[in-house]
Amino acid sequence: MHPPDKQPRNDPSARCDSSRGGPALDGVAIDHIRAFVRLCERGLDNRGDIACWHGTSIEAMEIAVRLGGIAPSANAHAKAAPGHLFFYPPHPSDFDPQTNLELSSHGRGGAMHYARTNGQYHYLLREGGLEFSNPDHHLRVWRLVDRFESEGPSKGVRKMMGQLGFSEERIDGALTDLTARRGFLITISRSAFDTYPPSDGDAPGDDLKIFVPHGLPFAGVAGIEPLGEAEFAFFERMQAVVEAADKLG
Repeated sequence: MHPPDKQPRNDPSARCDSSRGGPALDGVAIDHIRAFVRLCERGLDNRGDIACWHGTSIEAMEIAVRLGGIAPSANAHAKAAPGHLFFYPPHPSDFDPQTNLELSSHGRGGAMHYARTNGQYHYLLREGGLEFSNPDHHLRVWRLVDRFESEGPSKGVRKMMGQLGFSEERIDGALTDLTARRGFLITISRSAFDTYPPSDGDAPGDDLKIFVPHGLPFAGVAGIEPLGEAEFAFFERMQAVVEAADKLG
């Protein structure tokens, strides 16, 4: 499990701390981190157990390793109160080598786009020092990500970043990081639906949702795939934490 042209590094000296772009792990149960690492190592190989596809960010995974599962949306949607997770159901194109998943809006391709969008969106919220609980911040950042997808690092995008509190000297670096964000692809296990029955999402027929106010435990996840180098580096930091813990016995 690794991005193209990148070999995994098993660096026992790696540490997961905020100075390296990772979370501070004080008080985080090693079992949570171990479960996350195991799911990343499993990847997407267990196709028969895939009930749905989800995509999310590094920031959301930092929360997941603390929680022991995938946190739900904290925001209300048009047809859902806070506490829901949204997914794309499987599609015939999911493992079709002829399909350009970057252009697909269904199944795996749709979740990949959702992962990239969330990755950029959550990055801007955190780096801009914006409160995740403020719906106005979410709306402003969503608009910026939408414009960034259509225009790239244009003057308009730079102006919007300035309005979000980014200084001129930080914008270039932030745009580079924003472009690199790809997010995590997550597959939900069929067994999860036994406990959390799915219902129509925002677009009936295109997505589904489940109500998990306390998060979806890692036991309900079939596999996780980091889609970019930043996400893969986060996995490696978690992997190093597990390896260090195993050496200590």
